[in-house]
Amino acid sequence: MQLFVNKKEAPTLISALEDYIAKHPQCREAQELLSRIYECLEKQGNTKKKVTD
Repeated sequence: MQLFVNKKEAPTLISALEDYIAKHPQCREAQELLSRIYECLEKQGNTKKKVTD
């Protein structure tokens, strides 16, 4: 499956995932998804944030 997110939606998605991970730090799927989003942003020339375990 592929999901396409526009520039206006991306910050909301990132924030929601960060909040979810803060409440559920053991959820590897959410952490991996957030890492993939940051990787995509980096490839597009945007700032990359790192996910902490």
